[in-house]
Amino acid sequence: METAPCAEYLDSCGKSRNMPLVPLGVGAMTENLLTLWEEALAPEFIPKYPTYALACAKGGEQTFYISDEIKLGNGRARVIVSERAAEPGELLRDSILRYIPDWSDNFLYRIKILDKCRSDPDSQSVVWIYCKSSILYFANVFCWSFDPRRHPRKRTPFVSYEFQDDLLTWLLWMVRYGRSGVGEKSRDMGMSWIAVIVGVYLAIFYDDMEILYMSMRQEDVDDRGMKSLLGKVRFLLNNIPEWMRAGWVEKMQGIDTEMDIKFPETHSTINGILSRGTAGRSGRATVCFNDEFAFVEDSANVLSALSELADAKLYLSTPAGPFGAFYEMATAPGSLKRTLHWSTHPLKNPEWALRRRNELDMNEEIWAREHEINYESSVVGRVFPEFINHEGRDVLWSHVQEGDLVRYEPAYDVYDTSDLGISDPCSTLWFQIKPIPPEFSAILGTTECIVFFEEHQARNMTAFDLRYLFNEKDYRYRTHILDFRTATQRDSSGRTWLKNMEDPAITPLFSTYFRRIIDPGKPIRVSGQRSPERETIQNMRNVLNHDRYSVVFSRQGCPEAIRAILSWSFDLDRETRKPKRNDSPRHDQWSHYCKAILYAVDWLYGKSKKVEKPAEDWDFRVLPRAAGV
Repeated sequence: METAPCAEYLDSCGKSRNMPLVPLGVGAMTENLLTLWEEALAPEFIPKYPTYALACAKGGEQTFYISDEIKLGNGRARVIVSERAAEPGELLRDSILRYIPDWSDNFLYRIKILDKCRSDPDSQSVVWIYCKSSILYFANVFCWSFDPRRHPRKRTPFVSYEFQDDLLTWLLWMVRYGRSGVGEKSRDMGMSWIAVIVGVYLAIFYDDMEILYMSMRQEDVDDRGMKSLLGKVRFLLNNIPEWMRAGWVEKMQGIDTEMDIKFPETHSTINGILSRGTAGRSGRATVCFNDEFAFVEDSANVLSALSELADAKLYLSTPAGPFGAFYEMATAPGSLKRTLHWSTHPLKNPEWALRRRNELDMNEEIWAREHEINYESSVVGRVFPEFINHEGRDVLWSHVQEGDLVRYEPAYDVYDTSDLGISDPCSTLWFQIKPIPPEFSAILGTTECIVFFEEHQARNMTAFDLRYLFNEKDYRYRTHILDFRTATQRDSSGRTWLKNMEDPAITPLFSTYFRRIIDPGKPIRVSGQRSPERETIQNMRNVLNHDRYSVVFSRQGCPEAIRAILSWSFDLDRETRKPKRNDSPRHDQWSHYCKAILYAVDWLYGKSKKVEKPAEDWDFRVLPRAAGV
């Protein structure tokens, strides 16, 4: 192919030597492609487009800065943002402390290209070749984005940052080689726009492409608004020249309908589907983009249904907890993955993060989910958002620690607490009550600390197995705390967990769990209460906030219990996607360890410490507190 006309055309666009320019080669990047076109121009023959710059003060411009930071305790602060005149050479910041981008050179370049192509078919053909030869040229010269938060200009040119260049070309590589991968991200990194740009690029430049966009709700996939994925597709198409749209016309019958966009010139399509259990099972596609996949409720079944839908499947999301198909894929060894963390965004900075993290509508759960890509702390609707599992300069006390405090200490008595399982797992934790380190006592206002140092969870255990487990450990026990509702339920023989734990006449027997003959050992005298669930949850929250006790877990000794506390959550309302905190938390794999912890805290913290009556003597009627009973 002749390249001289391309070079002449570039010169005619009036390229300035002072423009910031971006080379289009991928250099040392692996798993990246600029194009799928076998006849594409080599990167060195494609014009270098102007990219962004950071707005720099010449002197006298207004900028924003942190004028004061007032510590509020518990790691929180009130950040005061003020406005002042900028110093010459200073990078300008907006009111939320992001650096301000300067797209003026890129904008002028776009205008010149559009003017040159407006009524010149030859120029259109040359630019079409440039765009098909490089998705980065297409994105940075013809694509636009929309952000209603920007003032005054909400429609802005899409000018990619370095991490976005990598993602655009990586997604194209995934399509070319039919691979599936994960894109985990902080909020507001442009990943949805990038997925849309890749889909539009494939549909208008290549024949017979089938592009699918999947999300949870109709309004997320296609309601023709800017929040939906196909709404973004239409916005993108409406902002590129008509001669580049491959025959697409908005709202034309048979070409642009709900959840279905067609391109007559390339015979390609862009469709939307909802992420439900059987979604995509009967269809086929070139590539499927699955948006916010971590939040899909039936993700395992959806993943199964998508298995043969397309060779290239991209799962994009912010985290929603350490569970589900997205988490398993993102943490699997050797997974194909791109991570878009806010710290790689050239407009964001530590001052922006400090201000955003301390806003009234922000807490550790939201920050972990929306910005830090922290799976363990990002569960939506956590039962215990007060639980802190990290250390830092602004963290007074972490509920997860290492070192001497969380090690077993023979000088102190040992307690154990269990959530008994018949069809569910039997979950047990061992803990001690220790003096809180002096350097924390005055700060937290407590003198004693509940220290969980060991855990055990297994299915198919009997009371004899649990009794044997307790007796085998060389601990000096103070109290054994059980779930009394399950402990007093009778099995087919008419016996109960409580009876089997306390019966002194038990002889050695065969254990199905241990697969050998065991001697259950001496009788275990157990304790427990029957407090309402809501009350036990509140007791735990009080202890997490250092009321009478502090609490801490050994990172090495109790990893699954820690994960359970971070993951136990309330169900979400299907319409509002908000947690239903007035209902009971989910009964799932995380609830068992959490309930064992609640039994222990309730025994130590709750009002009554009486030994429970046998089940047949228990009065289940709720007596009013005013009765004084």
